[in-house]
Amino acid sequence: MIRDALASNPPESAIPKLNKSLRVAEREQREGEFDECLDAVADARKALGR
Repeated sequence: MIRDALASNPPESAIPKLNKSLRVAEREQREGEFDECLDAVADARKALGR
């Protein structure tokens, strides 16, 4: 979801937040911390105003 949002030309103000959320979500997924991964996805949605 975050990769798709970055590919669809998001507002300039949201790009740094989306990049950080993507980095955190990928790290937490590798670590098996899925609740924290979902928190990062929620942060990305908030940055997009969804």
